[in-house]
Amino acid sequence: MADNEVRMVCPNCKKVTKGLIKEIEYTLKEGRYLVCMHCSTKLEYPYRNIEECMKERCYRRENGSMKQMRNK
Repeated sequence: MADNEVRMVCPNCKKVTKGLIKEIEYTLKEGRYLVCMHCSTKLEYPYRNIEECMKERCYRRENGSMKQMRNK
């Protein structure tokens, strides 16, 4: 998964919907909402602010390069 994509799991049908962060944020800014493309259930955007996004990942230096790690 690329850094500019986000995966959202539908609470109803449990299928995954992928989208580009830039397009999703534009849609939300316009006052619209996100729906599952399989069953049309309203989806919740997982990153409401940048702090939540930054807390999800952490970075560590290994052998002179930065490695992305998931927080536990």
